[in-house]
Amino acid sequence: MVDYLDHILAIAALLISTYLLTCLLKPHVLLETILFSFSVSTALIITWGYMVSFFNQLGNLMAWSIAGIITTILAAILFAVIAPGGIPLQRQMLDAITNLCKWYTREVTQYEKIILLLMGLSVLAVVVLNFAMVLFVAPHTWDALTYHLARMAYYIQHGNFSAFGANYWAQVIHPKNSASLMIFIYLVTGRNENLTQILQYIAHLVFILCVYGISKKTGAGTTQGVFSAFTAGLLVIGVLQSATAQNDLIIAAYFGIALYALFAFCERQYNLYLFMAGLNMALAVGTKSSTLVALPSMAMLVVYLLAWKRPARRAWQSLLLLCGFGLAASLVFVLPSGYLENYKMFGHPVGNLEVRQMHSFEGQNWQHILKAGLHNSLRFGIDFISLDGLPTTEMYQRAQDVLRYIPLQFTRLLRMDLTSNFAVGFSPFDLKVDRVNIWGVLGFGVVWIAVIISLWRAASNTDVRILSAASIIFFLGQAFSGPYDAARGRYFLVCALFAVPVAGMWLTFQRQWARIYLALVVCVACISAIYPLASKTYLFRMDRNEQATSETPAYYATLKLFEFIVPPNAVVATYLYPNMYEYLLFGKNLTRTILPINSFYEGRQPIPPEAEYLLYAEGYPCWNKHDKHLSNDLYLRKLDDTNRGCP
Repeated sequence: MVDYLDHILAIAALLISTYLLTCLLKPHVLLETILFSFSVSTALIITWGYMVSFFNQLGNLMAWSIAGIITTILAAILFAVIAPGGIPLQRQMLDAITNLCKWYTREVTQYEKIILLLMGLSVLAVVVLNFAMVLFVAPHTWDALTYHLARMAYYIQHGNFSAFGANYWAQVIHPKNSASLMIFIYLVTGRNENLTQILQYIAHLVFILCVYGISKKTGAGTTQGVFSAFTAGLLVIGVLQSATAQNDLIIAAYFGIALYALFAFCERQYNLYLFMAGLNMALAVGTKSSTLVALPSMAMLVVYLLAWKRPARRAWQSLLLLCGFGLAASLVFVLPSGYLENYKMFGHPVGNLEVRQMHSFEGQNWQHILKAGLHNSLRFGIDFISLDGLPTTEMYQRAQDVLRYIPLQFTRLLRMDLTSNFAVGFSPFDLKVDRVNIWGVLGFGVVWIAVIISLWRAASNTDVRILSAASIIFFLGQAFSGPYDAARGRYFLVCALFAVPVAGMWLTFQRQWARIYLALVVCVACISAIYPLASKTYLFRMDRNEQATSETPAYYATLKLFEFIVPPNAVVATYLYPNMYEYLLFGKNLTRTILPINSFYEGRQPIPPEAEYLLYAEGYPCWNKHDKHLSNDLYLRKLDDTNRGCP
């Protein structure tokens, strides 16, 4: 029991603090209790991360527990002073169940029951399969192993969030909020690396609930809200992101809660909704700088909901309150997350010039940006017309070619070569490559059609039209903000918060052909959401290293040989290319010490005297013919007094 005391204290402190602080927010319904609890709990963990980092104790769970206990005491005092009363969870749950039962028995038609049952069972299958992935499959996505988990290991090794001479810039330049969350989960679960994926999994569920809540706040009925929520749960990129140690769904959850809070404030005029909106936008920006592209869409919705729909005097009060809350939250969750450190190191909050130009059109003239944005708009548009998630058979490719025929003919008329390297980043646009990276058939078959209809239909709800406009602005923001990259598809999870709540309008269409069409699209969508997960069940039969390298099998032999030669507690200096599988070098439970010497901003560094081994990639100037070739252009050297420098 004593061995697990720090684990128990940390979990208890988080649960009690979250409950007390959520009580202060007075959530009105069960949905708000869930959403607000997610925000509060993650905000607490991030705050504790800054605290323990200040004392160089990031890898010490007892330090996290002490920070949690202090927070719990302060929250209890605040709770006693304000005396808001507890959250009536039992009543909220009973009301939610009662309302759902009444809705299902009295309001849902037979056709709607079939559609929703099919979608609901598919979402349930996705949730169960992804939970199994979280529990039994080691993290294996590229970004998780090269960036997210690798820097988590480095921060634990160093004890703080200070910048270090990383081989890969992303481990230092990106904001650190998600790293704080992963470190806490990793430590509190007894260094269970699989469960570092649980936060994205929970965020996926929160994302689905946000879409339901936003849809309801726009005036949609429960049936339409549930349809929109199930649509969100079946978007292929969300399904595939759910069981990963990444952060795009976390960001989507934050923006979803912020957007829900804005709509809720417009309805109830309760100022704490503005606090939640400001807090969650700050949490999102403090998680990743790519979220800045979503801010124009959010700003338009803020102006519409707080100013356009309200009297001028009240509008100014609300806007000032939101700005005040957002600024305060930014001082806690944005500046310390890395933006201030980047500014001190590189003269810019987002990072050095090379990184900024890698991801944006900084330094380009407006003619280049206009031309590049038009190219990328068409690239992303064609990417959306994709049967993501289905088996990549010859029939699949033919169907895909048919769907994309007209858009491609349009690009040829414009004499635009989308497959060229113009305005392209890491991964070029390729019509023949299967990239499961955006929304799947529901995207082009349901969601974007609903968005277009809501923009021009005269009888459309104004809230819905503004959300549709926000999704278009987000789309254009992605196209015009930086070079095309197929991996940017995951950023459109935030766009889904604006677009998917609109999709419920499909259930209002009464024409027979529309109902048949929707049923067919839903059937295909359910298959395309489940198949990618079902096709990965072979992972359950693999060992940890096989699972971790399943997306890049060539690394398996290299890692196996490295593990065989290098003791689990060794100190290893590394001179590697950017974007390599560094996390796996630490070994299970992070027993090895890894010392990078190819600093992305300071260049090659000398081998530290404590290093026992040197692992380097081809191109290291101090190559030695006696070094062991591990494969994949990687070499290993057992260090001694004679081979620490160049010949």
